[in-house]
Amino acid sequence: MRIPSLLLAAAIAAAAAAADAATLRPSATVDADVVRVGDIFEDAGHLAEAIIAPAPRPGRRYVLDANWLADNARAMGIDWRPSSRFDRIVVDRPGRIVGREAISEALRDALRLEGAPAGAGIEYAGRAPELSVPLQAPPGLDIQSLSYDRATGRFSAMVVAGAGHASAQRLPVSGRLVATRQVPVLRRAVQSGEIVRASDVELVDVREESLRRDVLVDAGQVVGQSARRPLRAGEVLRDNDLRAPVLVNRNGLVTIVLRNGGMSLSAQGRALDDGARGDTVRVLNVQSKRTIEAQVIGPDAVAVIGGPRAGLLN
Repeated sequence: MRIPSLLLAAAIAAAAAAADAATLRPSATVDADVVRVGDIFEDAGHLAEAIIAPAPRPGRRYVLDANWLADNARAMGIDWRPSSRFDRIVVDRPGRIVGREAISEALRDALRLEGAPAGAGIEYAGRAPELSVPLQAPPGLDIQSLSYDRATGRFSAMVVAGAGHASAQRLPVSGRLVATRQVPVLRRAVQSGEIVRASDVELVDVREESLRRDVLVDAGQVVGQSARRPLRAGEVLRDNDLRAPVLVNRNGLVTIVLRNGGMSLSAQGRALDDGARGDTVRVLNVQSKRTIEAQVIGPDAVAVIGGPRAGLLN
């Protein structure tokens, strides 16, 4: 009877140990500056309130892998071991991200009150500014401690999100104002020979000092034109990047029209050059085998104006 009793005692001890073992949660969402053991592990007992890691910034997340979890569980005396190297937990912290665009808009408004020119671009010193703000923080940005030098365009300021709230976030920024100009760029890549549509174009601010004389600054110079070469999205466009759409293709069949006074004749030819509307191209008359020069007047159509060359149409 002694052996069954020992087995029963061992089974009870094993069940108690299993009950005391911590269990990794599938995920964790925290709304504080720290992550506690109970956020990561279930059944952590008296250790549940102990701090195990700093929290992600508001609106951010990170992943704790099996090695990190095992090392920290052992260091804190938590009864947990990974079942495989794939054990992990994602820790989220609710919040919102205030990015460069919103910060720049608030700065421009504040700088205009200090005499800065409207429409100037902002060039930041260092990384582009960004703030992570808890969800409970009030909306809006305050610009504090603003310093602006009109002669050099340089500025410094403190950007505050959620001012007056316990969760307010502060970010020092500095940089300078630069003169900019809006220029058209492509929203998408355009292949050689493809015609640019209005929906393919957007206006962006570019530093004036970086613009060359041949840069196209009017969307009307871009829309309806044909690409001379493959063009990338967001690329500043220049005069030689575009041309009028090609209406006559080299080696393509065209209709040759002769206009002489009130008389009009036509013949078939083969274009020896590419041509847009109004271009003069060489055309081979397929019947007479003579080459003439003609003006592109439409898709696969060229015209010969009456004169000495008109006889070559026959």
